[in-house]
Amino acid sequence: ESWTTLQTALALPETTDAEVTAKKAAIEAAMAGLVTISSTLAPEGLAYPDVAPIGSYGEGGSTAAPSLGSTGVEGIRYAIIEPETVPEGITIDESTGIVRWSEALDAGTYALTIAATNSVGRTTTVLTLAITPVALTVIPHEGQFKVVGAEDPIFTYRLSRAVPEALLTGALSREPGEGPGRYAFVLGTLSAGPNYALTVQEGEPRFWITQPQLRVETTLSSPRPALGDTVTVRIVVRSVGGVAAENITLKVTPDAPRLRVLGWQVGAGAIDAETWTWTLDALAPGEAVVIELEAVVVEGTDETPAGASEGASAGV
Repeated sequence: ESWTTLQTALALPETTDAEVTAKKAAIEAAMAGLVTISSTLAPEGLAYPDVAPIGSYGEGGSTAAPSLGSTGVEGIRYAIIEPETVPEGITIDESTGIVRWSEALDAGTYALTIAATNSVGRTTTVLTLAITPVALTVIPHEGQFKVVGAEDPIFTYRLSRAVPEALLTGALSREPGEGPGRYAFVLGTLSAGPNYALTVQEGEPRFWITQPQLRVETTLSSPRPALGDTVTVRIVVRSVGGVAAENITLKVTPDAPRLRVLGWQVGAGAIDAETWTWTLDALAPGEAVVIELEAVVVEGTDETPAGASEGASAGV
């Protein structure tokens, strides 16, 4: 009886839209309980844009809607296959197929299998999300140095963008070497975790390894004094080595046979009148001490000393 009804339905005319609709309804009624007739097509050729969606940690984002290679497909629902393996923060819109990720999604590459399904069939594709780390520049602080032979200090720095202190591990480092000179900073073991990519600022500032150095300048109040004249000897001792000089000693009578010292004034330190040696515990970088001696000329003056020298010594 069902087959007879079906044959009758198949014989119905279908020259108008109304007749087509009536024929379809009659066929469906005849086939009830045997098979379901559907006018839709199976989805084919599911695809997302050719370039993999790329975002940066902390920003969040979404894909464009996918396309299908077949047309006239109805009733499509989109889903991620094995969603339990997908990190929290990745979701898909079931009706449009648009994939979204939250700003909390860690940097990394995620391969997602996406399915487009309707009542007739299913098609799948693999979507790759690439979430890149945030680029950060490590900027060392200026003025970091040590004296030859000393241990390296703990290097300090700032970041081009603030990150939680708890994320920072390891330490900034520098190029190898222990001789006097300038050394570039390097990343060392410093890290802010997988969501941040650290690089050290190139060029300045650099780390200095230095040693104490003094410059001594000696001048006379008169360039060619006569025998018996009283002159002032001005001695300026300056620290120019970039680090403090310590345990400084200096002979303060540059030409003792020609000058007899009558008295003196010193900005710091002390003079031993028996040895005519000036001593000072320490002199900071860039600082200077002035020593003035009042003396009488007791011998000829053709080569009266004046000028600059490196005649001081310092220990560390």
